[in-house]
Amino acid sequence: MSKEKADLQHVHQLQKQLSEARWDYWVTEVLLSWQWIFLLVCSIVFTLVWLHLVKKNTLLLTLVNGLLTLAFCLIADTLGGELQLWDYPRMLLPWGARIICIDWMIAAHSMLLYQYFSGWRAFLAAAAGLSVLFAGVLEPLAVWMGIYIKYSWSSWYSLPAYFLLFCGMKAAADGIGRRQAGHLERVPKA
Repeated sequence: MSKEKADLQHVHQLQKQLSEARWDYWVTEVLLSWQWIFLLVCSIVFTLVWLHLVKKNTLLLTLVNGLLTLAFCLIADTLGGELQLWDYPRMLLPWGARIICIDWMIAAHSMLLYQYFSGWRAFLAAAAGLSVLFAGVLEPLAVWMGIYIKYSWSSWYSLPAYFLLFCGMKAAADGIGRRQAGHLERVPKA
């Protein structure tokens, strides 16, 4: 047996043990805890609020913005966890994107920001305010509630990260919208 294969088998065994440990931890420590119920209720309520507030006439680009934001948040949270920058001891699901409910809420806020502040000047001000809210209020609250643990991370790092995330996703969605509009102008009408 080659050393590479032996190492891969060892990693696979460790991953299996980790999955079993996560499941056991989640069932005994997380499921139905007040934090788990809080996350579930917030996810449902915020989804209903988002459905009520989203403008149907700009839904396509708003969803582009939200899906890009969600994808970025999921990747960032996975990397942050793997690099031991932070962790989520209380989560809705025991595997995968364990704090997907928070990532969804960030994406939903990004979509609302995108549709209600279409001009860049107003958007930048709103994005700065929302970034301060997330980094300065909601992250410390999540730490206090035992939902979020920072190992090698600071909310000071999160502040510009949120701001750049919101601005980058707006620029991407705007770019896609301009490209789509340009394409539609070139399509002959039937």
